[in-house]
Amino acid sequence: METQINYKAITYSINNSIAYYETDSSGHITKVNEKYCTLLQTSSRNIIKKKHKELVSDDTSKKKEYNEMWNNFQKGTPYTIPVDYIGTPSSLKETFTPIIINRKLEKVVVFVTDLTREQNVINQFKKLKNKYYSLEEESSQKVEILNAIKEQLSIRENSISNTINAINNTLGMFEMNFSKEIISVNKEYLQMLAQPEANIKGKFHNKLANISEIIQNEYKEMWEQVKNGTPHSLDIEYDFEGQKVWLHETYTPVKNKGKYEKVLVLTKDITNTKALTQKLHSNYEELQAQEEELRQNLEELQAVQDDLAERETSLKTTLNAIDHTLGSFEMNLKGEIIRANRKFSQMLKRNIQKKMVQYGFTNHTHQ
Repeated sequence: METQINYKAITYSINNSIAYYETDSSGHITKVNEKYCTLLQTSSRNIIKKKHKELVSDDTSKKKEYNEMWNNFQKGTPYTIPVDYIGTPSSLKETFTPIIINRKLEKVVVFVTDLTREQNVINQFKKLKNKYYSLEEESSQKVEILNAIKEQLSIRENSISNTINAINNTLGMFEMNFSKEIISVNKEYLQMLAQPEANIKGKFHNKLANISEIIQNEYKEMWEQVKNGTPHSLDIEYDFEGQKVWLHETYTPVKNKGKYEKVLVLTKDITNTKALTQKLHSNYEELQAQEEELRQNLEELQAVQDDLAERETSLKTTLNAIDHTLGSFEMNLKGEIIRANRKFSQMLKRNIQKKMVQYGFTNHTHQ
């Protein structure tokens, strides 16, 4: 019963955390979740019953690995490959896990990672492994009925086991009670933190994680929502002797016998994403400061330019006044006049006319 409760909680948490779909043995899509439809920018009715090969680009469908993958699913071989879809800008990585029941390919479970954002920061999610609890017999019916139930449970157990194993290749997991005490962890979560189980299990999450003043209210709100049965997600920082790790954590309350008794948490490592975001923010602030300094320099330059223009105008006015008052000329080293202003020309002309009058050239000229 506890295994079934955990499976429902995990399934619910998966639908809120990662894109997921299933195909039948021939490659036709039989089941999708909302996150997968969002990545493809379409609705489920445009995907269900279509063959996966019809949705992907030629670059993907013609790859040797892609075609070998479908041929080898009968052997139970899992694959993780990049996939591009027609008309979709997203760059995706998909983990295909064939589900084999009674030596027959029953279906293929596929988990999809969106690399569009992650490839600028991190190129993969860390793999994780999750503990699966075997289904227990609870029936005391007759042998024939019991055998039938066992057979049905066995088929379902295989399906659930393979599905959870596929989950373990993508996400980390831990559980805690409503006192915030961590009561179980999986290996992948420990690998993300680079810590042994003894340093994590039994510790209180709010003490283990670095709950800064910035997210205190959000962390408190998360617990209020979880206590009321609503899943919630947060980016949480851990700091072990200076070794900082950022995890994106999805908290899902688990109900047993009508009462919420613990919280299932799925995690993925976003340390590189956070580091890149902080670097970009720092670069942006630096560019803003440089832009402000350049703007101030341009304003100062404009002020100098305006001052020079004003001085030039004043100088021209002064020179014009001088030019209308005094005669001036320039000559070369040979004593030849090479340039004279209008005032000098007028003065020279008047002087020549006086000399002509003085020597009687004017009257002679008129005669």
